[in-house]
Amino acid sequence: MAVNISFRQFQHDSLVQTVAEALYCTKIEPGCLELEVTEGMVMNNVEQAIAKKNGGI
Repeated sequence: MAVNISFRQFQHDSLVQTVAEALYCTKIEPGCLELEVTEGMVMNNVEQAIAKKNGGI
């Protein structure tokens, strides 16, 4: 399943927790979820993108 993440959602501090809760509630395996973000959004704040990636998603 692929889900587009908006710039606003990506900036939110609770993104990792929100995704984790959604996976838990829907019983979807994390490996079956693909979060889609634009390249420009990630490059806008590389450090934040790396931190979110390493946060468990």
